[in-house]
Amino acid sequence: MSRNLGFCGLAVIVFLVTVVRPVASGGCADPDLFRGWGETAPPVAVLGAGSWYRASLGWILAPGDCAARQVAEEMDAASAAFEHHFGLLAPRGAVIDVAHARHAPALKEAGAAWVLPWRFDQADEAADARAEAIRTQVRAQLASGGREPDAGQVEALVERALDELGEDGAAETSSLEPKAIRHEIAHLLFMHAVWPSSAGRGEQYGGDAPDWLDEAAAVVAESADMTEARRQAFRELARSGRTIPLEEYLSMEHPVFAAREFQALVDQARAQAEAGGAAVVSASLPAEHLERARAFYAQTRGFTDYLVHRSGDDRVLAEIATTMRGGAAFEAWLAASGVESGLPGDLQDLEREFDSWARETGGALPDL
Repeated sequence: MSRNLGFCGLAVIVFLVTVVRPVASGGCADPDLFRGWGETAPPVAVLGAGSWYRASLGWILAPGDCAARQVAEEMDAASAAFEHHFGLLAPRGAVIDVAHARHAPALKEAGAAWVLPWRFDQADEAADARAEAIRTQVRAQLASGGREPDAGQVEALVERALDELGEDGAAETSSLEPKAIRHEIAHLLFMHAVWPSSAGRGEQYGGDAPDWLDEAAAVVAESADMTEARRQAFRELARSGRTIPLEEYLSMEHPVFAAREFQALVDQARAQAEAGGAAVVSASLPAEHLERARAFYAQTRGFTDYLVHRSGDDRVLAEIATTMRGGAAFEAWLAASGVESGLPGDLQDLEREFDSWARETGGALPDL
């Protein structure tokens, strides 16, 4: 994005990088949404009661009512999707400000089946980064024109640029995929209630389930907007003949985890967790892993739509997970239950039918 901003005869061109817009931390208090703690102590007493909220699916430790409300809504949405697709009650857990991630073990002792640390302060960090990016460009352009950057003039130009850019300057994320809280919660619900992780499985992206199935459990919980974005990406894959062959897709490692840089960070985080601590992983990916990850997410949406549509069963993922958790391969489930579920009975036929379905429909289905 670029804008030309005139000031004292100087044309300032501002280029902005895309920033992530996470849950905001203010602006929509709703005192009736949460039950008060009353005489009940917060789950981690050392933090005090002021920042704790108790929602239907568990606890929230957030910087304010607005952030807590949005998290509660995401928790409810993830819970509803999980129960719809897997037929199980969602286990209770906690979403906490990443600044307090070290208290995750105490929360689990207090009864939380899962704990998700979340960076509520990213919005402020993103705004600061945007202002600093503009400030750097203004200084450079002044200097390149032979003018000594004046602090007052620089700040005036930065302020004017931010005013003119407004909300348009804070574009939605395009770095990988929108990281909705409900997507991450859905991963945790699946791992704790459907396919628990075993010790010593360091090579998997998520739990012990195949990565495509682990990701499908999260994709089905996503918002309508995110679902449509995934489907559009899948339609583009199908039209261009770039869908991932099922034999490869069903056994592949999640492309994010396949990046060596990310794998090293995860190994470090696991070491911290084993030592009784907690860690939050954040990393940038090489372009080739980024594109591969986009295709993986898109195909997961498309393949899940196909399975549900062809079988007529919203809980087909649960049936597959139950069979595979017992040690059987996807092909074994297909041979035993595929025809009964309205699907081909072997992988080769499934590949042909899925490709045909993808080309003919482009994955154009109503919400499942």
